[in-house]
Amino acid sequence: MWTGMVGDLVYERADMVVAPLTINPERSQAIEFSKPFKYQGITILEKKHPKSSTLASFLQPFQKTLWILVMVSVHVVALALYLLDRFSPFGRYKLPSSDATEEDALNLSSAIWFAWGVLLNSGIGEGTPRSFSARVLGMVWAGFAMIVVASYTANLAAFLVLDRPETSLTGINDARLRNPMDNFKYATVKGSSVDMYFRRQVELSNMYRTMEGKNYDSAEEAIAAVKSDALSAFIWDSSRLEYEAAQDCNLVTAGEQFGRSGYGIGLQKHSLWADQVTLELLGMHESGYMEELDNRWILQGSETCEKNEKFPATLGLKNMAAKQTGILAHEKCITQSNDSLITPQNKHYLLCFRGIHSGGSRHRGWRGSDHHRDHLQETPDEEAKKTGTCATRRGQVEGSRGGA
Repeated sequence: MWTGMVGDLVYERADMVVAPLTINPERSQAIEFSKPFKYQGITILEKKHPKSSTLASFLQPFQKTLWILVMVSVHVVALALYLLDRFSPFGRYKLPSSDATEEDALNLSSAIWFAWGVLLNSGIGEGTPRSFSARVLGMVWAGFAMIVVASYTANLAAFLVLDRPETSLTGINDARLRNPMDNFKYATVKGSSVDMYFRRQVELSNMYRTMEGKNYDSAEEAIAAVKSDALSAFIWDSSRLEYEAAQDCNLVTAGEQFGRSGYGIGLQKHSLWADQVTLELLGMHESGYMEELDNRWILQGSETCEKNEKFPATLGLKNMAAKQTGILAHEKCITQSNDSLITPQNKHYLLCFRGIHSGGSRHRGWRGSDHHRDHLQETPDEEAKKTGTCATRRGQVEGSRGGA
């Protein structure tokens, strides 16, 4: 029982039907077809699935294991620098002709600062190794840091360029189509040529039974369901789906075409106009007129989507949130560790010591190993005594500078 346009030709209510009428064996037995005016196939339409942006997107160039090894190697190198510079006979405070004290040696915190500074390519103005062995290790570490930073930068650029939305289906042979799942719904239009195609193909019988109770009444309803995520994939004629993908950049056709056929003009069975219509269509193909119609009406708008996909992916606030959080946490950790060394007993000494050397002389590290760190409240007399000591030391330093 034929209905629609094919039924109009079968029951002689129309002489010719000019429409995207797919040529298939069932219809060819009832009506006459011209040669195809457009060759096409069956394809799958789905919504693009952009890659999810995690809070650690900037960590993607390296694996977790490599990140952990880099962090560990920074502190291992810092410890090695500290030990080499401290126990070497050429260390800063072990030189016989030097008046430097143990406080001037490379301490552990300065070694850690040096290792991080070399890795992050920041300026190292003080706290550098003195001994030859420690300096050789520092040069090796600088070479390693250069390789790590260059590799990270190159891989991050590659991730930005390749971070494009991809189709989740590979084609008609995708496992999710062959083996139906509850969370993946696909369908076509009931009673259409695509529905007949799946009914004829024995190897696609499982897919046909899956779609049989889910098919839509029209292609417009199915496309709207794909856009609203109510339908995961819509299987339909490639010409229509390519047009929809060209108009909406959020849609994409997945996989290669299958079930290739063509659109033909329908006529009544044994019609005398069939040969004449076929000759006219062949002339349009040879002149390039049919290709011009394709570019004007079907592929119009595809250039916009292709242009947008050529731009590299850009980082957003979510991508950089973890990076900023990590920097703030690291800064807070360093600040707390430094503040733990400043107690009411040594805070005044530290300020006086910095004030003495504020006139352009090199800042000497303060270890505070010979000072008490008891959290006691200072009296006014102790304050005045320390202030006087500070002034005396300042006068001694200025006097030594004048004599020099």
